[in-house]
Amino acid sequence: MEDNPANAALMEEIVAERDDLRLLRATDGERGLELALLHQPDLILMDLNLPGISGQQVAARLKKWSETAAIPILALSADATLPARQQAEESGLFQGYLTKPIDLAQVHAVFDGLQLASDDVRPDLSGQS
Repeated sequence: MEDNPANAALMEEIVAERDDLRLLRATDGERGLELALLHQPDLILMDLNLPGISGQQVAARLKKWSETAAIPILALSADATLPARQQAEESGLFQGYLTKPIDLAQVHAVFDGLQLASDDVRPDLSGQS
């Protein structure tokens, strides 16, 4: 879920380079909730500063619903400060935290980890090895 057109376009380019991924795009939290329920994605990249409801609020709703509770959510934010990262980690809603500008190698590492995981095991999506 990303409302910034440039960031969304970059993510679309990254995913287009890969045959093993398909991207569903939502520009706000409400649409993201609908897509998550409908498609049950393997991973959600969540901008924390979405219009309307925040990324944190969206993640909290997704974790409450049985249909989406097990989907790993990666926080995506321009705020690279330690307090912001700690707040996301302490919320228990996110399996990792990526900062903008997007580090292409880190994003590919996250996607590679997702593809290597079995259906029974959720991968470490922190992007840090």
